[in-house]
Amino acid sequence: MVERVYKLEGIVTAKGRIMQSGTQKAGAHSLLPTKDVWFKDDVVPMPYISANSIRGKLRRLIMEDMCRQLGYKFKNDSVWHAFFGGGQLKGGGDGMIDASWRQEIVAKIPPVSLWAFSLGNQMIEGKLIVFDMDICCEENAVSIPEKYYKLCTSSFNQAIGSTFFTRRDDKQDGSVKDEDGPAIQMKVEVQCIVPGTRFYHAFVLRHYPTLVEISCLHRAIKLWNEYPTIGGKASSGYGQVELGYDGVIHDQPYLDYLAANRDGLVKYLDDMTAAFVRKSEKLAGKGKKSKVKEKEEKPGVNLLDFSGNDRGVEGGQQAGTGATRDND
Repeated sequence: MVERVYKLEGIVTAKGRIMQSGTQKAGAHSLLPTKDVWFKDDVVPMPYISANSIRGKLRRLIMEDMCRQLGYKFKNDSVWHAFFGGGQLKGGGDGMIDASWRQEIVAKIPPVSLWAFSLGNQMIEGKLIVFDMDICCEENAVSIPEKYYKLCTSSFNQAIGSTFFTRRDDKQDGSVKDEDGPAIQMKVEVQCIVPGTRFYHAFVLRHYPTLVEISCLHRAIKLWNEYPTIGGKASSGYGQVELGYDGVIHDQPYLDYLAANRDGLVKYLDDMTAAFVRKSEKLAGKGKKSKVKEKEEKPGVNLLDFSGNDRGVEGGQQAGTGATRDND
């Protein structure tokens, strides 16, 4: 029986120092992002790892893997950005929503069904909800499932530390520094989460996810687990974590789906890109006409009207629908 909601949760443990840029700064001291949490009789600013950073990281991993599995390379920058970065909504056409295309693409491309995107004037809502990564501590206990209460015995303050870097200042008095002159080093102190900190984290798939869609999420987590990091300066050894999600991570149904439909999916992506380019060029040409002529013309076509010969692979998994997207 297909369940309306699928939830995957567990504990993520910091194996190295974790940094994530926040909006708060104290001089040359950069602070972790925080959100307000009510604890006892006061509001506490609680450091956390944002869901958006995790969602964006997994999006890039799953899209890159899909292209590798299919042997595919995107031929248009806007379409590539929609898949890898979430895209950007643009006006154009008559503003009407192409519901049939939205249903088709989420049925055929599992990562789009989960992560969604915006392309042209079309927005797709994904089935995937990513939670913030919350420190297991007594202040957060009220929002963490009961089975993890035993990990919430100490204050979050014990999980917060700091590190520092030196940055070279290549300018003096607004001009480029003389190459032969002495380098000016600036010390920057950064707040971080210390190794050993444990976080509660969860994913939710809504709207009756299929087995292939669940397996697609598992595939993204498996890819992440090949080099599990989060936050900044991962290339310098920061941000290492150990993923401890409950249950078995099983990605084979998703890989089987890609293998069985490889040729059709490649054709579908090529046809979709070609249709997008044609509509974009048509709208660009139309935009050069005078405003008077513009009013006399019939309403513009939908930027992503994938009708007729623009259709690609037949069949696929169960379709999903939506109307908005999130930012990664």
